[in-house]
Order: sequence, then C-alpha cells, then structure tokens
Amino acid sequence: MRRGNSQPGQLTLFEDQAAPPPDPERDAGAPTPEGLAADAGGADGADGADGADLGPAEPARDHAGAARRRAGALHARGARGPAAPARPRVPPSPHVALDEAIPDYITYLTSLGRSQHTIKSFELDLRLLRGQLGNRPVGAVDTGQLRQFIAWVRVTRGNTPNSLRRKVATLKNFFGYLRDEGYIAASPADLVPYPEAQAALPEFLEEDAALRLVEAAESNPFWHALLALMIDTGLKRDEALALRVADLRLDENPAGSYLVVRETDAAKRLRTRRVPVSERLRDALRAYYKATRHPQTGESRVFDVSVRGINFIVEVCGARAGIETSKPRLTPQVLRETFAVAQMRARAQEERRCQLRGWNGEQMQLLTLRHDAEVLELLGLKEDPDTARKYRQLVKE
Repeated sequence: MRRGNSQPGQLTLFEDQAAPPPDPERDAGAPTPEGLAADAGGADGADGADGADLGPAEPARDHAGAARRRAGALHARGARGPAAPARPRVPPSPHVALDEAIPDYITYLTSLGRSQHTIKSFELDLRLLRGQLGNRPVGAVDTGQLRQFIAWVRVTRGNTPNSLRRKVATLKNFFGYLRDEGYIAASPADLVPYPEAQAALPEFLEEDAALRLVEAAESNPFWHALLALMIDTGLKRDEALALRVADLRLDENPAGSYLVVRETDAAKRLRTRRVPVSERLRDALRAYYKATRHPQTGESRVFDVSVRGINFIVEVCGARAGIETSKPRLTPQVLRETFAVAQMRARAQEERRCQLRGWNGEQMQLLTLRHDAEVLELLGLKEDPDTARKYRQLVKE
C-alpha cells in the first residue's frame, strides 16, 4: 500500500493520500477512490474492526486545512441534496467533555459522507474509551491514559494486534480532529504507538489427525492415493491436477521413488522441482493403478478430477475423520501446510541433535539456513526468511 502525507483531520485509517480539493463534477457524480477506501473498514463486535496493517500517517498541524476540509464536506453534502438539520456545534474548548466532543466528531464524519458502517466502528471505539475514562474534559486526557486504555483492551478484552491498531488509529484521528478544530493545543494520541501487525499463522494437521484423514479414504483407492499425495508431498491443488504418469518414479526401494513437478498448461506459475515419494504414497499409488486399471501412458493425468472434485474429496474425508479447523470445512491448503510443518519439524529435530553434539553458533546458523532453503524448495517457493520463520514458529508451538 502506498502511503502519502495526510492532511490534518483526514481519516487516514482508510486513506493514505491527502484529500483532493472540492470538485463539483466529481462530488455530484461517482464516488471518489478515497471515499470507497474509507468505506472498506469494518467492526469486530463491540471492539471495532480487525483490519489489515493500517498504519495511518500522522496528521500535520494546519488549521486552515481543517477549514478547507469542512467547506469541502459541506459542498459535497450539498451536492447530494438537503441534509437533516445539523446538531448545534459545541464551541471548541479544552473544557468540552467527551460526551459532547464525541457526537461532534461523529457529525463531522457524517458530513464527510462516510458510510454508516465506518461511522459506527469509530463511535464504538470512542464510546469504549469514554466508558474507561469517564466523561472528562478533552483537555484533561493525556497520553498515559490513552496508553492504559490500549493496554486494557489488549489484556481484558483480548483484542488482536490488528484490532488494537484500529483503536489506536481511531484515537489518533479523533484527537487530531480536536486539535485541528481548536479544542486542544496538541493531540495526546500522537505518542501512542501502533502495535506490530500480526500475520495469521497457517493451520495444519498434527500427525495423528493427518493419519486419520488418510485412513478415512482407504475404501476408495483414488481418494486414498490423492490424499496421501497431498499430505506426503505438499503439492498444491493445481499441481496435483497437472501431475502426469511420466512425472512419477515408483521404485522398489522407497528411497528411490520421487515425483517431478513441472510447468504445464494447467499450472504455468508453478516451480519445477523434484519431491521424494514416501513408502505410504508409493503403495497407495500402486494400489490405485491396480484397482482402476489406470492407463500407464506417460502423458495421462494421474488424477482425472476437477478442482471442485478435489475440494469435495478433502472436505468429505475431513468430516469422516472428525477434523475441525477454523473454517467450516477442511481445504487442500491445510494439507500443504501439514507437509511443510512436518518437513520443518524433522529438520528442527536434527538441529537439536547437532546442538547437543556441540556444534558452534556459526555451524548451527549455516545448518538452519540450509534447512530453511530445503523446505521452501520442496514447496516450490522462492527463498524467503519470513516464510521459513512462519513454519519454524509453528514447530515451536
């Protein structure tokens, strides 16, 4: 996301660029990109929205800019037709209480044409703040109290880092508005830091759950081989669809069995690589070939099934195995993540053994880097420390 320097009072939570000057043709017609972006926010119950990395820029001091914005908002509101009678505005003063300042701010947001969804999210956050601080004058609110409020919603209400970032952004916008309108001389929210955004870790199956899943398909050789393939090789769904008979080598010696992922019309964005075939997968593929009299020609698809077919097989077998995830149904991506975690876990165990044997820091670092590269190579991913770190974090938990 590209960031720009915001103008004072601007809703930088959803908008990264300064608001453009009023344009009669634009204001009377289609919505602006800034307005569409502002309406993209959401609320997570009473605590506001869990959003993406929303790090708005700090508003600069510019009282003339605030007046221009208010005039532009009024102009845009007039272009949409007559509005309801405005609530009398409280004269700006540090002695104005939160119960008066918050409605003024909500009225201001409404005058900007923000969606009811967005306005409600801001109002919920500010009412929560008022509930903690009481109806004190806006000039009596300091940075320490705002920090304590953020700590309270994090610990007591269990807000996620992304939800906390939303609340910090609400505070910065609200107190920035009060500063720009002359209620207070400086914003106490300026020094409230944003919590670091937390990327969600992928879901995976523990070893016993993965075993139950494969066993749930044993009555159908096709399904059994397909699930064993996805769990034991980490192939993406499109890679499984693109697999040809010629891409598989099933050797009597399990260590000599492997498959090759290659670029095809069905999977042009996939990285060519060689992946070992486990003994379980080798036996499942052989049983599948025998039971279905699968054509052994080199370019025949190993699994003649559609994308929806794979999704259905994974979902049904997941239900049979009693597997529950955060989503309503099991997905092929969870099987890929299961393979990745299993591979990283095996390498982490080797690292612990080497550490016990007395390897020094440099040796351990080189081994860790090599293991990270091996796992990413098996997945067909480019070397990326963040991706490798994600799987290592899952192994530690």
